[in-house]
Amino acid sequence: MENQTLLYLILGVLALATLIQAAALAGAYLALKRLEAKVHQAEAELHALRPRIERLGDVIEKLADWTDTASVAVPAMARDVRAVISRAGAVARVGAFVLARPLRPIGMALAVWKGLKRSVLAYREMRPKARLTAAERG
Repeated sequence: MENQTLLYLILGVLALATLIQAAALAGAYLALKRLEAKVHQAEAELHALRPRIERLGDVIEKLADWTDTASVAVPAMARDVRAVISRAGAVARVGAFVLARPLRPIGMALAVWKGLKRSVLAYREMRPKARLTAAERG
């Protein structure tokens, strides 16, 4: 009888272990089903986002093309701006020369006038003092 009880006990433990294993497998199966549903949902959301992602890719490509074009065009524009500034400076110098040329005689006359005025002042300082008149003497 002892052997029979031990046999029943071993069979009971095996049955209990099998039940626990079956419950664990059922739980794992349900968890995998939930995970599969979430993966399908995420896949559907990504599939819905695909046109937006493609448009974003197109925008990024266009932006890259614009920056490439700008990187080529900016140095050329800088050279053109430098050339325009140089030409404007040359035109300004010519304009100043053309405008200043008619004013040269006036400038020369003014310089002669200043020179005469200074020479008169210098002459007055250099000449001897005039003799005092009788009224100034006292």
